[in-house]
Amino acid sequence: MNQNSFYLSSDYDTETDTLYLFARQKASDSQSFGDVVVDYAADGSVVGIEILNASATLYALFSKVPQGISKSGKIKQDFFEGIKAAHASTFTVANFVILVFEIQADALASPLECRMSVPMPTNSTTR
Repeated sequence: MNQNSFYLSSDYDTETDTLYLFARQKASDSQSFGDVVVDYAADGSVVGIEILNASATLYALFSKVPQGISKSGKIKQDFFEGIKAAHASTFTVANFVILVFEIQADALASPLECRMSVPMPTNSTTR
């Protein structure tokens, strides 16, 4: 099992409700999983996570959403504007990547965590 842990920068587009969490490495491949797009480097490591319809998608992905940051089944936009830090860990098991990412924001006492399992990119050299 390969493990990788890294900090992410964030960018939120209020017009398209898209959150992009990214490392400083260049992506060479992307795979879409519904409203989540995972970007991979040439070696198969995760270098970015793009979340479309972020307000609703993150509300559904996070196991617990604290009171005060959501309304009507969506995360409020001011939450995204207050993101201070993001961190991700990946674990490669067989042909899957288990992706764990955390977001820390001004409105939170502790980070929100999301876990998801996605297939390895087909052209990856990391196994």
